[in-house]
Amino acid sequence: RHNFRHDKTVHIPRVYDKLCTDKIIVVERIKGIKLSDIQKLKDSGLDLQKIAHTVMGSLLKQIFVDGLFHGDPHPGNIFILPDGRVSFVDFGVVGRIDDEAKFAFAHMLIAAVEKDADEMLKVMRESMGMNYAHELKLKLSLQQLLDKYYEITLAEFNMNSFLKDLTRLLYENRVHISPDHFLLIKSLGMMESEAKMLDSAMDVGREIKRTAERVIKDE
Repeated sequence: RHNFRHDKTVHIPRVYDKLCTDKIIVVERIKGIKLSDIQKLKDSGLDLQKIAHTVMGSLLKQIFVDGLFHGDPHPGNIFILPDGRVSFVDFGVVGRIDDEAKFAFAHMLIAAVEKDADEMLKVMRESMGMNYAHELKLKLSLQQLLDKYYEITLAEFNMNSFLKDLTRLLYENRVHISPDHFLLIKSLGMMESEAKMLDSAMDVGREIKRTAERVIKDE
């Protein structure tokens, strides 16, 4: 809530501290339309394209700027308020990544988009646990993965599918992935699905690439 205090497009429910106990958390009740109810959103007359950009932008900010992000942002956990603001609910699962991990993931995404297996391997070597990984085998696996997406344009790039393939590849090659990295990958995948659900023409891959480039510039 503090991180979005100046954002007029995103609402985070208030927690009523004086009513909370060790067993009960009391939060503001949110009244709006769930992101999962697309037909109701269409009937409301709200700008779905604008909402799609707000959802994606807010999640990218949580991950790459704040380092604190909603770990389960499925459509049932996102409400659209009558004034068009996006409200996240149910923070039972949250992920955290530090600056080092944030920069590493940004470099990884850029290397993936540019089909650079050597750079991806370098990021893994410097930022992930590779004690049990066989580097030559890992590089060949990365090259095969990138070949699968080689002729796909950024606009056609399916981030969710790619991240799932990458996660499977890392697991099979015994590269260590922290629980927060799993959450990050899941959140990005959900974000892409939701953005496409609201605006099928949105170029999600390009937006993620731009964000990653800004993070690298900050680094």
